Amino acid sequence: MNIRAMFTENLKLKALSLLFAAVLLLFVALRARDEAEMPLQVNFINLPQGLAIKEPVTRTLKLRMAGSRLLLMRQQTEQVSVSLDLTGLKAGKASFGSMERYVRLPEGVTAVGVIPETVEIVLTHGSKSDKPI
Repeated sequence: MNIRAMFTENLKLKALSLLFAAVLLLFVALRARDEAEMPLQVNFINLPQGLAIKEPVTRTLKLRMAGSRLLLMRQQTEQVSVSLDLTGLKAGKASFGSMERYVRLPEGVTAVGVIPETVEIVLTHGSKSDKPI
């Protein structure tokens, strides 16, 4: 049997086998669970009138997430941010813990943790040295 005949005989069967192998590989990739880390942008919303956030504030955290490898790879191409609502806060120190509960991720991807675990801000009465955010 020559080499050309080996590749051209039963071409439909060979194409079907290749398609089946690709579907099987995709199924395995979707089922395999993994963890990944990516930056998490922090935004502050509804800052009370007359107050400012004293700088510096950690604006980028690390988000640890778990899910299928394929979904994690897709998620890492998108920017993830969390908005912290400052409504009703008064001047002084404020802490936000359990940051993973504020994060919105697609189905199949879960937030495992955020580093650091808490975000602390200091609210002061607005002045020239403090920048409102």
